[in-house]
Amino acid sequence: MKDKIPLYIIIGFLGSGKTSMLNSLLAQHQWESAGVIINDFGSLNIDASLVEGPDQMVKTELSGGQIFCSCLSGSFVDAVAAYAPLPIDALFVEASGLAKPNPLLEIMQWADTRSDQAFDFRGMVCIIDADRYFTLSQALMTVKEQVVYSDLFVINKCDLTDETTLSALEQELQLLRPGCKIIRTTYGKVPASVLQEHRFDPDVLRGTDPTEYTGWGINGRPVPMRLTPDAAVPIAQLDRFVRQLSPKTLRMKGYIMTVEHGLVLVNSVADQIAIDTDLPAGTKAHVQAALVVITEGGSDLIISLGEHWRSVTGIEVSVQTGS
Repeated sequence: MKDKIPLYIIIGFLGSGKTSMLNSLLAQHQWESAGVIINDFGSLNIDASLVEGPDQMVKTELSGGQIFCSCLSGSFVDAVAAYAPLPIDALFVEASGLAKPNPLLEIMQWADTRSDQAFDFRGMVCIIDADRYFTLSQALMTVKEQVVYSDLFVINKCDLTDETTLSALEQELQLLRPGCKIIRTTYGKVPASVLQEHRFDPDVLRGTDPTEYTGWGINGRPVPMRLTPDAAVPIAQLDRFVRQLSPKTLRMKGYIMTVEHGLVLVNSVADQIAIDTDLPAGTKAHVQAALVVITEGGSDLIISLGEHWRSVTGIEVSVQTGS
């Protein structure tokens, strides 16, 4: 009989470093071939273009929602089942940063049935932004929900905060999930060996109150918006726009055409802002130029994002709101 395929879910709030961690794991060549399912809350799957793996890697994109919601859970189960007959050594799922994993047990049981028990679910790895966790967890219920349903914690961006905050964060994680292993890191670097342990215990989750994390929090459901400029923008004006709006958003990420450099990658979380002008040639041929902006529900940006763009760049833009 064919051995069961290890299945890992990587979860973590927007901008915590999930894609960086996945790339770090794949780069260690512990698996000759791997399957990857990448879920994006918005309609444009930016992260899928950023995942790098072995030549035999098979990649699936799921966009426009999160895999634990009825809007995508069926497609997610179908995607998992489609990997069952393939010659892969492991299957990785990068969940949306806005994933609400309350139905985890039911969905993984469904996937187990659909795949004819082809997978060995090893649990969820939660990557946490050390610098933003306490602020975000007060406003968005999904931040703590992701922790409660996870089996291994990776505290990322440890270089951006102090020891007092890191110790308090570790105490909070142990309170929410006693006994779970905690790793500190930067840039999402994690040894692949930590995934070899079988951690998942469904009995731990069966005692969780499913009503405790109902809803999104004080500001309601976050809103994804897709911004598509009509023309190339000068890099200085793009930088100004991102720096002005990034602190007001939960996440900004995407590809934008610039006058000086052609296609660039915009990646920002709060005051952590990067505009990458040196993209591989292959990337430019396979991605769509658009910027995904995710903001809290009730934000004035939901109606004024296009106006902000025009006032800074002078370039027309179309804005699509919603998943």
